[in-house]
Amino acid sequence: PIPWPRGQRVTRWTGPILAVVALCVPGAVLGVMAAGGGTPTAFSQVAGVYRVVEDTAPPAEQLVDDVRWQQVAFGQHGADRARFGLRLANGDFHDGRYSVDGEVITIELYPVREGTYGLVRDPERTLTLRWSPAPDGIALSGDGVDVTLAEDPEFRYLFDRGFHWSPTTPVNR
Repeated sequence: PIPWPRGQRVTRWTGPILAVVALCVPGAVLGVMAAGGGTPTAFSQVAGVYRVVEDTAPPAEQLVDDVRWQQVAFGQHGADRARFGLRLANGDFHDGRYSVDGEVITIELYPVREGTYGLVRDPERTLTLRWSPAPDGIALSGDGVDVTLAEDPEFRYLFDRGFHWSPTTPVNR
């Protein structure tokens, strides 16, 4: 549709060049991402679903006031911070993000999930904890927290099943 011969010489090759770029660039990006996917990250050291098996904090007189940790989930994917979930003994659920730097875990907790909340939230509290391996789990201490966590196979069940595009036997849980 361009009436000028000079313009036709340029635009004649524009379409094929853009098509090659559109096919090659995403493939190259996926290749680079896949090559880096095999390297362990700091998150993989603590990632998992845990339950608290030992806590030095005394229980509260009323369960509704008990803010001891009960269940913890450390996500495994993130650029510099990964997802974190914390269920308290009184039933409150905090989500947030965490980062690992050697033996130090920094956790940013968002307010308790209840009712409606916005997509963008500011952290309510930041915890800096030291972690160390423990039998069948990890130990966390610092900022008023001194707990031992054990991996919880019951809560890992659906994660360990894997994902399949084809239908498989349903799990009625």
